[in-house]
Amino acid sequence: MTSQGRGSAVLLVVLIVVVNLQWRSVEGHVYTVGGTQGWGFHSYKKFSAVKYRAGDSLVFIYPQFEHKVVQVWSKEDYDKCVVSKGAKSYTSGRDKIVLKRGWNYFICPCKGHCSNGMKLKVKAF
Repeated sequence: MTSQGRGSAVLLVVLIVVVNLQWRSVEGHVYTVGGTQGWGFHSYKKFSAVKYRAGDSLVFIYPQFEHKVVQVWSKEDYDKCVVSKGAKSYTSGRDKIVLKRGWNYFICPCKGHCSNGMKLKVKAF
């Protein structure tokens, strides 16, 4: 192989690596809420402390017959466990939600769940 051929091959490899890195940065990281336990009543303080970026995703895994996920749009709704008009509901049992820049608020709307701590707020930069 000539030196020009080797140079072209190296350039191609570098280009593929750069494109791959760019694709990953656009896609963002994926985090499973609650780890192996999934979306439930356990503490989310450690999970809330992660430094998220806009474009990262949260995956909520839960039994469909026990829980749901609602993305509420205000701190007031989050604090009061209120599902206002325009809130986005998820019910699949395996919901992947892309974070927007700023605060993102999630609650379980099932009776007594949110008020007993089944809610999560994260800030994405």
